[in-house]
Amino acid sequence: MTKGLPKDFLWGNSVSSMQTEGAWNEGGKGPSVYDIRDASEHASDWKVATDSYHRYTEDFDHMKNMGMN
Repeated sequence: MTKGLPKDFLWGNSVSSMQTEGAWNEGGKGPSVYDIRDASEHASDWKVATDSYHRYTEDFDHMKNMGMN
């Protein structure tokens, strides 16, 4: 067993669309169960989330800064 990862190891990430996308009514997107769900004290309607739909270039910068390639 070697110590560490190979030099050509690729780092990446994954996300859940309902937690990140936002833009619930843009770009021709059809409604999902999260779009019709009412928000409450203990549940989000997920319509904005972290708004990666509009902020994806910032997300790429964050991933690059964290060493993802």
